[in-house]
Parts: sequence; structure tokens; C-alpha cells
Amino acid sequence: MASTLAHEINNPLEVLVNLLYLITSDPHLPGHLAEHVRTAEGELNRLSQMARRTLSFYRPQSTPQIFAVDEVMDEVLRLFRPTLSSRNIKVSHRLVANSTVHGSADEIRQVCVNLISNALDAGTATLSVRVSRQTDWRNPQERVVHITVADTGTGMDRQTLKHIFEPFFTTKDQTGTGLGLWVCHEIIRSAGGSIRVRSTLRKGSVFSIYLPAGIAESAVDAYQSGLKTE
Repeated sequence: MASTLAHEINNPLEVLVNLLYLITSDPHLPGHLAEHVRTAEGELNRLSQMARRTLSFYRPQSTPQIFAVDEVMDEVLRLFRPTLSSRNIKVSHRLVANSTVHGSADEIRQVCVNLISNALDAGTATLSVRVSRQTDWRNPQERVVHITVADTGTGMDRQTLKHIFEPFFTTKDQTGTGLGLWVCHEIIRSAGGSIRVRSTLRKGSVFSIYLPAGIAESAVDAYQSGLKTE
């Protein structure tokens, strides 16, 4: 049944992608609209991957690569900008450049989208996003990339916090599948990282993600410190 559902979801998505391709083929299409169409194409492709992954029929289609998490988060914030502006949500962000990890940029993008979407669903008035590099407290010889998404929404009680990373657990009644945070947890775990959450009712939630730093960043850090690297 899950396989059939994934197939049924992807069929209309493929039709939409083809229609967008036809639109971009129009030589009279204004440049700024063409850019919006290309963005829509990218989001539809990610939606197709998300459908397969969420239904446990997803297998990575691309080779893991070194990519900058700060660039991924910046792209996600640009996608949410119209919604954040229309709701008068104050946004604070600090993205340290070249915060690189080794893995799938699309998967980390999905995690960032899910966390910000959840903050919006929680009725946040402010949104704080951080991407930084720091030493792994468990192993001082290693570096990690730290992602933080904090909101001032409804928050969660202790009982809810115990279950939020379980599949099909949701607090959104009829509007939630209970799969979003579970997928986030599985993606981060598969990347060798960890995800944590602190929350207080009526005060908001803070999600923290720690990912092993990419090889490129580790080499740069070592060079700048005057250390020998292999």
C-alpha cells in the first residue's frame, strides 16, 4: 500500500515538473518569472524525494558530497521569506560561512524546512536560526557543525517531548502525519549526527543539531592552526 501511495503521489508531481519545463521553454517568458519556475522545479523534485523517503521506499540517488550547511540554510530562509514577512515574524539569523559537512544537501535542506515549518505551525512570533562551527565536546579533537532553530511558539510539555521523534506521533490532530520529526531524526542519525530539543509550554522550542564537520573544513581548520594534516 505504501508503494502504491508513493507511486500515486509521484505521478502528478511528474506532470507538474513537465508543465514547468514547457513554461520555461517559452522564449517570451520574463527572466524573473523563469527564475521562480526553476525554484518551483527544484522544490517539486525534493517533494518527490520526500514522499519516497517518508514512505520508507527511498534510496539515496546521489553520492554524498562536501557541502556548506550555511548556504543550505540561507536558501531555505529565502524560500520562507514571503511567509515570514506576511506573518510579521521577526527573524534573527547568524550563519558562519563554510560550515561544511559530508552528506546530502537535499536531506539537510529537508530537515531545515521541517523545523522552520514546525515553528510557523507553533505560532511563533520570532524565529532564531544559527549555523556555527565548534569543537565536539565528546571528542575535543573533532569539529562539528551546529544548527539551531529556536521559536517562541506554543512549546511542548515533558510528555510530548518523550515521543516527538517517534513515527506517527503528532500534536497537530488532523493536519499532521507525525512523520516530519521522525524523518529529521533518521536523516541526522544516518549522517552520523544528533538532534536534541528543549521546550517550555507557552515559551517556545529550541532544536539543536550536531553534524560531523566535513573533511574540507577540518583541513582548513588544521592548516590555520599550524597543524599537520594528511
